[in-house]
Amino acid sequence: MQIFENLQEYLASEELARASSRGLPAESTRGGIDQIPVLVGGHLKRYVVGTGGYAMNRAALRLFATSMYKSSCFPRAVSPAEDFRLTQCLAANGGRMPNTR
Repeated sequence: MQIFENLQEYLASEELARASSRGLPAESTRGGIDQIPVLVGGHLKRYVVGTGGYAMNRAALRLFATSMYKSSCFPRAVSPAEDFRLTQCLAANGGRMPNTR
């Protein structure tokens, strides 16, 4: 079970907060990493790929839940590439996908 605790700790870490907040105005990062929607995983060009798995913090989950029916998330699209669609949706609505390699 140590893997899950490590992932949870990483998703709340200052290291990830710094990587995710690059280029954001200071006022949008006042609440810390919990306020920045972050999706982490393997990168392919500009998208996070789910082949090796991906994880998101609660802010990203909230963002996805409130945005999934917006036109920017293509709610009627039928595609087996959920990782691509998820990344596309979050990116279009303010999510961050820092390269964590």
